[in-house]
Amino acid sequence: MENINGQLPTNPCKENEDFFGLTKREYFAGQALQGLTVQAIPGGHNSNSPHNNSYIARHAVAMADALLEELER
Repeated sequence: MENINGQLPTNPCKENEDFFGLTKREYFAGQALQGLTVQAIPGGHNSNSPHNNSYIARHAVAMADALLEELER
């Protein structure tokens, strides 16, 4: 099931009849990514590792999706 709420803009800007800006999903994922990155550095993980970066990015998106799902309840 696709979460329509996640596709809505966080701070919509209107140009003509279209709205643009980051979606809620993108915004929440960015916030989660920021928190996960801060956690990863003190833990001694190699933050420059592409494998570690991909894992953190996937985890941030999963957290954003979980938050949007919870907000739909």
